[in-house]
Amino acid sequence: MMKTILLIITFVVSLSFLTGCNLDHLVIQQTDELTALRSISEPSGVELKSAIAGVASFSETISIQLLHKNEFPIGTMTLANSGSQLVIEISGNDQYVIEKLQLWVGNKMSEIPVNKIGQPQPGKFPYKSSGLTEYTYLIDQTELGENYDFRKGEPLFILAHAEAVNIQSGEKKSAWSAGEPLNSRNDVTYTEYYPSIPTGGGGCFPHLAFCGQEVSGEFYFDNTQEESQDIIADNEEIIGTVWYNSDQIFFSFSQDWSLYGESPVESIYGCNSPGGTLTELPLTTVHQVNGNLYIDVPYFLYYVINLNVQYCTTTN
Repeated sequence: MMKTILLIITFVVSLSFLTGCNLDHLVIQQTDELTALRSISEPSGVELKSAIAGVASFSETISIQLLHKNEFPIGTMTLANSGSQLVIEISGNDQYVIEKLQLWVGNKMSEIPVNKIGQPQPGKFPYKSSGLTEYTYLIDQTELGENYDFRKGEPLFILAHAEAVNIQSGEKKSAWSAGEPLNSRNDVTYTEYYPSIPTGGGGCFPHLAFCGQEVSGEFYFDNTQEESQDIIADNEEIIGTVWYNSDQIFFSFSQDWSLYGESPVESIYGCNSPGGTLTELPLTTVHQVNGNLYIDVPYFLYYVINLNVQYCTTTN
């Protein structure tokens, strides 16, 4: 069984999960916990082009913001998985460079290193790196939990703690990967990741999706407009359209995309202006009539709608 393999890569050109760019230079740095570098097991006929392409075909990527005090973005964490490995890429943005990174990932939150009052201890996280422009971790599923298997579809919990510096001012900020609050004592948040379930000849990959136009980091469906508006997945792809008619919101999806799970409408809020007070609306059943998907809603000028969707493909 392969032990944890940590690849920390300084990129000369930007690496994208969705392209297979050749790397002119590949620098591998050991962590404190890694005393000897172990080689990557490559499947026959696969050329090592990047940290992702070196092992297997990976799923569609999911991007998560790194937020200072749960509101100010300083970078991005991108997640994907193959049938046996998880890949995590983390980098700053056009304003911040990440100087230090501490990462924990597993399938049991009870195993997160915390102190006596339940505060996380990033210094005890297993993956610690510093001094790079981009950080890439390739982790075997055997290291994610006892008997953990991607095929079971069990969630993973990720805490990514970054210490970043403003490129222009030199101001330093700490940040955590966006998600749910770890507890009520501070701004620590954790990210919940549902891996794709690999199947021969393709598979279905869960995503989050948003409706309308982005305003100050939030997507609003503008009910004052008569025309349909976009549905945007978390990989920034436009995957369908949404419109309002007579106290009903309708959804239409592009080929290969659809609603996903028992609660496809993850959350919905109404408000009278972007940035205004949000009124949480009760989750409702998605109806289908004559091929149209819709939900019943009370009238508001604007809605904030978060959807659980999936992309399905028959090719690897």
